[in-house]
Amino acid sequence: MFHDYAPVFIIGMLNSFAEKTENGIIDFDTYVTDPEKYDGFLIYDKSNGKVVCDMCVDELHSDIVDYFDFFDGVDIRVIEDDGIFVDVDFGRSSIVVENGRWYVSNFD
Repeated sequence: MFHDYAPVFIIGMLNSFAEKTENGIIDFDTYVTDPEKYDGFLIYDKSNGKVVCDMCVDELHSDIVDYFDFFDGVDIRVIEDDGIFVDVDFGRSSIVVENGRWYVSNFD
């Protein structure tokens, strides 16, 4: 029997994003300047807008290892437009994550 758990993982991801956006959304380059100060923030790569999933930051390294881009047909990006927020695009609709919450944003 095959189960598609992607929707459950996406909801978990959205909840995690929402929690982190309460602290703030910052670019990776800013994060590496003071990781302790920005612990708990949502981190993104300013060069491509992708949300960072995994990274290696220590005295010797400051590398992005992976992004949240592993869901087929879902584009996840940080948008800077009259504020800063995460846009999870499903094609005909999207989910916006900002200020500790997420909500569906339909557009035509």
